[in-house]
Amino acid sequence: PITITGLVGSEPAQLILNTMAGTTVMKKSAQLEQGTLAIDISKLPNGLYLANIVSDSQTTKLKIIKN
Repeated sequence: PITITGLVGSEPAQLILNTMAGTTVMKKSAQLEQGTLAIDISKLPNGLYLANIVSDSQTTKLKIIKN
């Protein structure tokens, strides 16, 4: 799993992970734990992904490189 840090709070969030082509490969509800979120991308192929993390207090967009 990878851990995303720098988020705000400890609240429910929605994670949407897309390929660069726009295909959604993961969509799940998660709980932020003191500003961090752990996700397991081990079953995804290597490549570049766009993560959108949406909670009541923030929306965060990140690029994730898996190699």
